[in-house]
Amino acid sequence: MKKIIVLSLLLLISCNAIPNEMTGGSLPPIGKTFELSEKCPHLCWMGINPGTTTMEQAKLIISESNQINKQYTQVSEDHISIVWNIGKLKSYSSNVGIQLENGLVKSIDIGVGYYTINDFIKFLGKPDEICATKITAADAIYYTYSVYYISSKIEIDVGIGSQKGPYPSDIADVIWLNSEFYPASHPEWGITQPWLGYGHLNDYLPGVEILPTYVMPTP
Repeated sequence: MKKIIVLSLLLLISCNAIPNEMTGGSLPPIGKTFELSEKCPHLCWMGINPGTTTMEQAKLIISESNQINKQYTQVSEDHISIVWNIGKLKSYSSNVGIQLENGLVKSIDIGVGYYTINDFIKFLGKPDEICATKITAADAIYYTYSVYYISSKIEIDVGIGSQKGPYPSDIADVIWLNSEFYPASHPEWGITQPWLGYGHLNDYLPGVEILPTYVMPTP
């Protein structure tokens, strides 16, 4: 279920990615959006620390933040859905899901279609694993992939990649904090392999014919 939801998000966000130069530089640096420290081994977002922050603490942070569009906040016993207004001008938004378990924040998924995979690698270091998948649609071929940091339990999903990728400029559509690597338990999405660096799509998709990806026409 997780990957089906993510794929829909990936394709949607990939078509609406926000290059920082288009926002007048108003988007926050990645180190301002996330905190990486001993206190936040899985990354903290807005002070919410997966595995540590309680449900009540998360609700309080959300209710007091001027970056959250309260109109769209939905809270249940096991999930909080919110819309996060991004950057100084708050002109752009992102969907965020907070998974709850036993009264604690278990994990967080954040649409981050304004950062590249290279932004995250520069911030977090090289990932440990990657899983790539070829998706054939009626009018296009997509190469999607996810990378994973084992010790910090961080997964980053890329929606549409090139037949010569992964590229540093690929959009990092969704980041999962304190999450198990989904492809590791769902092998139908591909083989989980060590990260070899950029390129190497043939190595990441052994035995799969690599065809040119669909490129959206420029308006």
